[in-house]
Amino acid sequence: MNKYQPLRKCISSNDKELIIYGTDNFSQFPRRDASVSSKCDRALPVACRDDLVVLRGKLDIEYHNWLHSHGLGPDHVVQYEAQSREMTLSELIVNNPEPIKKIIQKTGRKPVYVPWFSGHMETEAAETLGADLFGATEAGNIKI
Repeated sequence: MNKYQPLRKCISSNDKELIIYGTDNFSQFPRRDASVSSKCDRALPVACRDDLVVLRGKLDIEYHNWLHSHGLGPDHVVQYEAQSREMTLSELIVNNPEPIKKIIQKTGRKPVYVPWFSGHMETEAAETLGADLFGATEAGNIKI
């Protein structure tokens, strides 16, 4: 494990766990403006090489290569390439978990799903993947 990944240690210090960061590209701003580009790659720089990042959209290969050139970012990325915003990332995972399950099986590690935010669908996505959920419940309690 990279010693410069403190977020990973907050989630788990167990190298036998596969951390799965799930980031959606919903706006962080109350009023959206066309000049603000919403991307779903915010988890890429914080993920360790042996973690997994699941993207709603398409991976920006140049950005990913740049991160790797600085020793950052994961080797495993699943991209759903969703064009529409009709479903959340967790709904996409529930509807098609196979790309993620293949990586879980390939690594042989216990999965821990770390969504950007937590709600009912994020719990369902974690269950679909056979993963523990690391996040806040809807009641505001941290669940690990």
